[in-house]
Amino acid sequence: MAVRDIRVALRHFRHSWRSGECPLRDELWDDQESESAEEVLDTGLVLIRLGGAYFAVDVASVVEVAVLREVTNLFRLPGHIRGIMNLRGRILPVADMGTLLGVETGETESGLLLRWKNHEALFAVDEVLSVEWISAKSIVDIPSTTPEATRDFFRGVYRGRQPATILRTERLFDHDAWLFLEEEGAA
Repeated sequence: MAVRDIRVALRHFRHSWRSGECPLRDELWDDQESESAEEVLDTGLVLIRLGGAYFAVDVASVVEVAVLREVTNLFRLPGHIRGIMNLRGRILPVADMGTLLGVETGETESGLLLRWKNHEALFAVDEVLSVEWISAKSIVDIPSTTPEATRDFFRGVYRGRQPATILRTERLFDHDAWLFLEEEGAA
């Protein structure tokens, strides 16, 4: 899916979400016997690919999909930080999501601008696939075989057309590797 198409889908999704309208609401509600549409459609996910693995991020934390151009490398940055980038007048850190999660990825120009509390950062991903409405019933627990080093990053597994591990946005930003931002701001 092209970056422009994902941006349009995100805008449409946010509008539908805020207004309480959902293009799939009637279709999904008809399949349920006693549940309301609100119980069926709990949230939205942005599906992404990192290497050969599929992940999902809650649409509420995605500000936009961006093309990563002219990333400026800086000295003494943690290994998962590629550098900084000017995105329409805002200087933002660019993180390699694959490195944070221990997934091998290639060089990419796709990125997600994520927000958590008062922090924003661009996260490089191999591919942004789609935006999907989901229900809580389509999420299962993380497999017990998930390595402890990355387990805290995951909320569950989405069992959709393309199964994907759901990321905890707050954990991506709450990682010790972001301490350099606070140190730089205090200097």
